[in-house]
Amino acid sequence: MAAAAYRAGTRITDLRTGLSHDYRRKQGVLHSEIMAPAGAPPWAYDRAALWNQAERAEDASTRRSTAKTGREFRLAFAHQLTAEERIVCAREFAQYMVDTYGVVVDFSIHAPDKNGDQRNYHAHVLTSTRVMTDAGFGGKVRVLDSPKTSSKHIEAIRAKWAEIENAAYARAGIALRVDHRSYERRGEDTEGTVHLGPKASGLERHGQRSTRGDRNRDARAANAEREALKAEHARLGEQMKAEEEKRRRRAEIKAERAAMRTHDPGLILDALMEQRSTFSENELRARLGRTITDQAERERIVRAVMRRPELVGLAESRGGKIVRYTTMKVLRHEAAGLTAASSLARDRRHGVSARTRTAVMERGQFGSIRPEQYAAFTSATGPEGLAVIAGEAGTGKSYTMNAIRQAYEAEGNRVLGLSFTNKVIRDLKRDGFGEVRTITGALQDVAKGRAGWNGRTVLMVDEAAMLSTRDMVNLLSHAYEARAKVILVGDDKQLASAFQRGGLFGAIRAQEQTPVSELSEVRRIKDSAPEAEQQRGAFNAMHEGRFREALGTFDALGSIHWCGTREDAREALAMQYAKDVAERPSHKRFTYTHSNADALAVNQALRAVHRQRGELGVDHLLRTAEGPFAFATGDRIQFTGSAYHKTAREAGLANGVVGSIRDITGERVTVELDGKKGEPGRLMSFTVGDDAQAGQFNSFRHGYAGTVYKGQGATVDDAYRLHSGTERAATSYVGATRHAENLHLFVSRDALPENNSWNAQQGGLGALDERQRQRAELAYKAWSETYPAWGERYDIAAYVGYVQQHWTPEKARAADLDQLARQMGRPEENRAASQFVPVALPPPPATPEDAPATRYSALKQQVVDAFDLVHERTMRHAAASPPPAATDRGDPKGRFEWMRAWMNPTPSPDDNWKNQPEVDIVNKSPSPKNGPEAGMKPEIGGIDP
Repeated sequence: MAAAAYRAGTRITDLRTGLSHDYRRKQGVLHSEIMAPAGAPPWAYDRAALWNQAERAEDASTRRSTAKTGREFRLAFAHQLTAEERIVCAREFAQYMVDTYGVVVDFSIHAPDKNGDQRNYHAHVLTSTRVMTDAGFGGKVRVLDSPKTSSKHIEAIRAKWAEIENAAYARAGIALRVDHRSYERRGEDTEGTVHLGPKASGLERHGQRSTRGDRNRDARAANAEREALKAEHARLGEQMKAEEEKRRRRAEIKAERAAMRTHDPGLILDALMEQRSTFSENELRARLGRTITDQAERERIVRAVMRRPELVGLAESRGGKIVRYTTMKVLRHEAAGLTAASSLARDRRHGVSARTRTAVMERGQFGSIRPEQYAAFTSATGPEGLAVIAGEAGTGKSYTMNAIRQAYEAEGNRVLGLSFTNKVIRDLKRDGFGEVRTITGALQDVAKGRAGWNGRTVLMVDEAAMLSTRDMVNLLSHAYEARAKVILVGDDKQLASAFQRGGLFGAIRAQEQTPVSELSEVRRIKDSAPEAEQQRGAFNAMHEGRFREALGTFDALGSIHWCGTREDAREALAMQYAKDVAERPSHKRFTYTHSNADALAVNQALRAVHRQRGELGVDHLLRTAEGPFAFATGDRIQFTGSAYHKTAREAGLANGVVGSIRDITGERVTVELDGKKGEPGRLMSFTVGDDAQAGQFNSFRHGYAGTVYKGQGATVDDAYRLHSGTERAATSYVGATRHAENLHLFVSRDALPENNSWNAQQGGLGALDERQRQRAELAYKAWSETYPAWGERYDIAAYVGYVQQHWTPEKARAADLDQLARQMGRPEENRAASQFVPVALPPPPATPEDAPATRYSALKQQVVDAFDLVHERTMRHAAASPPPAATDRGDPKGRFEWMRAWMNPTPSPDDNWKNQPEVDIVNKSPSPKNGPEAGMKPEIGGIDP
């Protein structure tokens, strides 16, 4: 009776004893409620009447003094749940007890104690020990008292509460999971702690030790020791993995260079296909040009490579001309991945119910979902084991992924977020993914048998277009074996795999049986941005390769800044940056460059802007991997590499992550990592140094500018882009689509091809060079044919003079934009070989000049040729001379005289090379048709060692 009054914070009078239990002054009771079976008497919902009737029901008991009138269960909530979500969980648990055992449930939710842990939201659940019937309390619920049955039922109750909690966390998008099983049953080497309770908690709060507190302290100490051993084991494993990855990368680079130096066509082709799915002859020449400077030798190797039997031609369509090349090995490898993708797509056991989809969409965070995003959400949560979301830059792929994740987690699935880079992994973690791994780490888990993938696992891969063919094939194959679901999210028009051949994402997307959703409605651009709709259209235009249209939009907005030289462009960028910082200091901004050298130079210029504004503290000289640089509190910082240890990478020390320095003490740097818009960042610290195994870190630079490759997937308010003239379409597209409001593109004219257009020159026809004159003649011919009357009246000189005279700045600017668009939109072939039509190549005719495969310089080759001539001459004389007598061969003197006779034969009138027998190089013996002694077989090299 007193327990019920205390839990509910109310007053109850015990009618049997006359005692009154008054706890109305108790603080922290957030909610109280009674639930009973259907048909229960009305008094069952009155707390005082309920528990007085429970006492009266025990009057007939033979053991009245020890009879139980109620049971208590205590429920703990995660502090991230809202008040409404806590009530929903408690009601669901109470309803389960009512339905399962037929008892009455009286539960109260309490706030944390003012002197305790402020996260300790909990509920007290009191249940009757007897069944509630229409007539009142009935018989006892013995299954919860009997030693034979109670443990099984208590286990089921604990499992139900864990299920309720996990479902609530999934609905709320909270990255938490609970497990009602003990550490031992879970197979974990961890010692459990016990609940302190009010008495022990009170003693501990006042500095006094308690038995339970001592037990928990011992358990924590033992667990800390275990964790230290685990961490050391993990460190050694990470060390071995990192060293193995370094060795593999070094071996790949060494193998490619070695292949080029051997001049062996087969090795060169294998090395080339390790990094590309397809290639053209010009790309092969460019790759060979890095190592082989002799043009004639380079061309000979190109011809030899193009005659390799494993080579396959590729055409855009059936019957079309060959545009690129690949090998049968690449085609077979890609076919394995496409087969695994098709098998996954046919596995229809992974659908999410319509009820769950509706529940997820009704959450407030998805109120702004667009129709195409909802279509992608519906498709990806379908029954197929594979789904693809192809989204353009800034179309809300991450937003859609979040909804998909919550839908699968709400139905009890394990969702694993995967990506190629640690930076994207960190973004997934920040977006709510509870479990994340890099592709490399996940595949290593599979190889070691610790991945735990099964039919209830959903693998969501962000930036899937960046995966190499090898990683994609392994991922899909292992997922199919485990019957897991795979959801690939990416854009094949953005940056692809940088180190190994890739492009399989686009081939999988093109398969008919693959469920594909496309996102094209740009959401990154804010409605408040200048000419928002036009900028969104520019995003779409660049995705489709229409760079000239997009540049026209940005030029009209004043976003393109023309400068004379690269240095002028950097100065103009710094001036624009300073102006924007003064006008909009709260904006998030970043500068994207194509090279690390440009990033270093721009970082220094932009840092000077913040120094002049007084926003930086005292400089500290820190030795980074790129050299010593001055850093200060308030500086922006970007990590250019990832930490050695996994725990440090998970904390934020990952390639591409950006933040602000909050403190520098000696070599210890504290950084606030950039968080979501409007949310505080996470603090982390590291020690500067080059001893990575000891936890030191030096792969960082100032974070005002960085390369485009590190910026894929990022969003800033104001983006600054320094054009270099060497980037291609994918880099240009990514670099120009990072902004939510403003883009500033800085172009130096020395990065553009020299404008040799005849109409932009001055001086008339006589001032044009031969090429310009030819173009002018063609233009004049077309004009005179269109306007014959004017053509008879004006000759080409008058035509050229008129056009040059009327060449306006607007036309000149349009010509500049044309050149810039051609430069930015240069295609870079990243498609898989499977996206072409294979064409068998005819067997090439052998040519004498392609026979030798030299691996020496010209000078060394002369020496080798001389030795080959001596060898050939020796072999011919050895084949033509009769074998010496056995006695002569046994006598050293006779033996050497015989060898000398080979090397210096006595001339004779009939001694000529034409009469010498042909020597079979394979058998080192004369051909039977010409050799007088067909059975003779001289020693190797023609000399008996």
